[in-house]
Amino acid sequence: ATAGDVAGAALEAATLGKSSKIKAAGKGLKKIASKAIGLLKAPKSAVKKTDDVIHVTPDKVALPKGAKHKIPDHYVENPHGRSGSYGEMVNKKFQERVRIDPATPSGKKGPNYSHYHKDGKKPHYSPRPGDKDPGF
Repeated sequence: ATAGDVAGAALEAATLGKSSKIKAAGKGLKKIASKAIGLLKAPKSAVKKTDDVIHVTPDKVALPKGAKHKIPDHYVENPHGRSGSYGEMVNKKFQERVRIDPATPSGKKGPNYSHYHKDGKKPHYSPRPGDKDPGF
């Protein structure tokens, strides 16, 4: 049985508890469930840093590994629905800090590779060799 199965059984037994036997069983299962869940938690030393992970945006743009291309934790997604747009709330107004765009479709003006913009400005940046890449 998994920890989830044990926890589910404990909750079910505890909520059904009409008789003292069921209540006692529920309490015992709760203890077992909390111990099982505690064992499943990885120690801090085993948790991978998010810098070592390839992140993928909602538009399916894969970001390279490393802190340089990690969207800062204090950035929020654009509340106005623009996909791939991240920034900060300044005086209750969204300020775009980075926008990650997928490749421009062929026949349209723009780069045919994934790129990003900083601070809502026009220049394209990319981790491609030879391109400017200041990071986020």
